Amino acid sequence: MKNILFILLFSSFLFSQSLLTNLISYWTFDEASGGSLDSHGSNDGTITETVTEGSSGIIVDSYTFGGGHVNYGTPASLDMSGWSAFSVSVWVYYDGSGSDEHTAMSSWGTAGSVTNTASVLFRIEPSDDSVEGFVRVEPNTTVGGTFTGVSVTVNTWTHLVFVFTSTSLRLWVNNSEASNNFSTSANMDATASVALWVGDTDHTGATPDDSFTGRVDEVGVWDKTLSTAEISLLYGSGSGSAYPFASLDMQINVSDVWKSVEGIQINIGDAWKTVDGVQVNIGDAWKTVY
Repeated sequence: MKNILFILLFSSFLFSQSLLTNLISYWTFDEASGGSLDSHGSNDGTITETVTEGSSGIIVDSYTFGGGHVNYGTPASLDMSGWSAFSVSVWVYYDGSGSDEHTAMSSWGTAGSVTNTASVLFRIEPSDDSVEGFVRVEPNTTVGGTFTGVSVTVNTWTHLVFVFTSTSLRLWVNNSEASNNFSTSANMDATASVALWVGDTDHTGATPDDSFTGRVDEVGVWDKTLSTAEISLLYGSGSGSAYPFASLDMQINVSDVWKSVEGIQINIGDAWKTVDGVQVNIGDAWKTVY
């Protein structure tokens, strides 16, 4: 049991650190005013139309969307051209109103054509609260549709994780994987001409539609495939995991709540000893953690 406890602590540390690897941008939506700041990268966003900052979030604050969106533009670091893998994590509190799809994130082009003007589209279908995902892969091919076996609960915080590889597009809802996935056979296609938005879709040109209504929180983009262990840590047993994901603290799950551990003890000669420094392998180099 003592060995298991130590392994759990050590493993949680490794997973929290790996969540920072290949993380492009992370938006906590904790700002009370002034726009969306990138906590990890340099891709700040501009709020357009009806978005209210400072709403209650899954972690601290969130944004309430009612027809507006956050525009992150077309920075090079978010241009997914040629990517063989990416992951998107987002918490949503969907209110179920309206008849149009509720877009969580998009970088999509003119309706009826996705040629060189699309990359990703993730949204909720209000008729049955299902989740849809679409990506554009080489050469100019749209892949995706409705995921089955999972759905979003109205007026409840729900965690969505979309994972793309050059072979599939997959979805996790509240740490459970959808029953189906969509096969792909190529990397992402060119995407630089359309801005990345949270909360709406610009696929009809200048007029947004498919607006999200409700709250959105804790949005992250990685240019890698998140593992099931990393997805579980982000979910945090339904409470989320705050950026920078425990940083150099270790975490252990106690009664379905993640707890930070300030020190580590191991049993030596039937006596518990505090360890001043622990070494872990990060990027093929051993690092000491105090």
